[in-house]
Amino acid sequence: MQVNYLIILLLSLCSLSLYPQIDRKDLEVTSNKVFYDSKNEIIYLEMDVSIIARDLNIKSNSAKIFLKNEIIEFSGEPASIEIFFPEQIKGSAENIVFNPTRNIKLLGNAILLTSELNLNSDEITYSLSTE
Repeated sequence: MQVNYLIILLLSLCSLSLYPQIDRKDLEVTSNKVFYDSKNEIIYLEMDVSIIARDLNIKSNSAKIFLKNEIIEFSGEPASIEIFFPEQIKGSAENIVFNPTRNIKLLGNAILLTSELNLNSDEITYSLSTE
């Protein structure tokens, strides 16, 4: 029961704040471990985290969803992301951070590929289109 509640919270956060065009019916979230820190309002996903939708693929070793400030942090060796709409981007880094302003930060051995860019750096910040 608790796991279902946590997954619903994650789906709401992802689809409403960070990626509004995701249809919750289209979203698949998997993780080997899920737990909720009610005191700090943080959801932890650990071991083989995957978030897949029609226009979004994220894979990482772990993720933290900070419900108070609507930030999601993915960690991996590397964590990877692909977004297909409203624009196509592909990236990887040791840490990937989403925030409600639709910025993506790639931290640590960061790589970002778009139709116009091919970036490698220790830190990359990219603003998603609002189309």
